Amino acid sequence: MTRRGRMEGTIRRRPDGRWEARYRVPGGRQHSVYAKSRREVQERLRAALVATESGIRPADGRLTTGAFLDDWLQNSVRPRLRATTADSYRFVVDQYLKPEIGRVPLTKLAPEHVQRMLVRLASRGQDDNLSPTTVRYAHTVLRAALGQATKAGVVARNVAALVDSPPKASVEIRPLSAAEATAFLEAEAGDRWNPLWVAAIGLG
Repeated sequence: MTRRGRMEGTIRRRPDGRWEARYRVPGGRQHSVYAKSRREVQERLRAALVATESGIRPADGRLTTGAFLDDWLQNSVRPRLRATTADSYRFVVDQYLKPEIGRVPLTKLAPEHVQRMLVRLASRGQDDNLSPTTVRYAHTVLRAALGQATKAGVVARNVAALVDSPPKASVEIRPLSAAEATAFLEAEAGDRWNPLWVAAIGLG
């Protein structure tokens, strides 16, 4: 273990190959951040210490994902982004994220929670008019929130980034029937673009 000065934490390499940096917050409680390399864990440690000095505390078992998202919206999103963007984030959090995973303790949120949430949201598509684009946006918002939490050392990893986004909506193209194509060309016979329509339909 490599020891650091007071309030700088300690860094060590774990048996599983990951690097761990431990530090204490006011009150004496110890926390850890993890990374794949020593350099990365040093950066996360510095971010965690800066966050601690700014009054941001690492998550413990009592902080729910919903409470974290509310705090993120209020203290990180609102001051930095346009009001319309912040409002769209708030809508997604209130309508989709919190009902699905809001009660899960932040430190226990796992990729499977996110995966199940996306599956459930996708299954609501037809009943609630929830498009695949909206489901992807919900995933994007969650990934952004957890990304900031990871950089600040609030959580060890961004579990949303470990889950693939839902596929984009596919648009079904139905070609015109022969009768429809004929009717269209007859209706547009006097149009200046008629030769283009003829060529387009002829080429499919």
